[in-house]
Amino acid sequence: MIFAVLAVTPLCAQAAKRIYFAGYMGLKSHPPLDYKETALLGIDGEITVEDNINFAGAIGFKLTPQFRVEAELSHSSADITNIEITNFGSFDVDGSLDSTIAMVNLYYDFDFTWRKIQPFVGAGVGYGWYESEVNNVLGITSGASSEADGYVWQVGAGFRYPVTESLSLISAYRYMDGEDLKFPSSEEIDNSAHEVRIGLSWDLPFE
Repeated sequence: MIFAVLAVTPLCAQAAKRIYFAGYMGLKSHPPLDYKETALLGIDGEITVEDNINFAGAIGFKLTPQFRVEAELSHSSADITNIEITNFGSFDVDGSLDSTIAMVNLYYDFDFTWRKIQPFVGAGVGYGWYESEVNNVLGITSGASSEADGYVWQVGAGFRYPVTESLSLISAYRYMDGEDLKFPSSEEIDNSAHEVRIGLSWDLPFE
């Protein structure tokens, strides 16, 4: 038993050094999103979603010196300010679109640095839960809310800068997309966004 413990302990310590926690804050920008309503009015067009701040937390594991995998949970809340209906015109809207997204991301850290800066690329897949609330549409709807969910994927790139042996600063860009959101109110909204974000990662300090 003593020999078994002595053999396993270095392996556990080596695995622990590969685990890290990360936190991110990003500016999330939506292009004009395709919009379609099929039940009541049968209209389509585009909605304008304001830029918003996205917060995310993640736990990661370094598979190799270059490859790492990350489990991430993020949340954002954006204002819906305008809807442009085909053949009708543009109208102001008072609403919001909240999203909570869980993702598994795979990153590749390049094996070279420039002034301690290490670039990386990544991609991921996940699932999102969304809630839309609209308080005024064309002066007709006084208040309505609806929920939807769907698959999401992302691709991106960035760089890491080590501040200390365990703490690193991260800056990155990613593009997110997924299946159209289908709300029970017979509305469909495109699901895409650009995000520029910064963050910190902290390696567990096991020797």
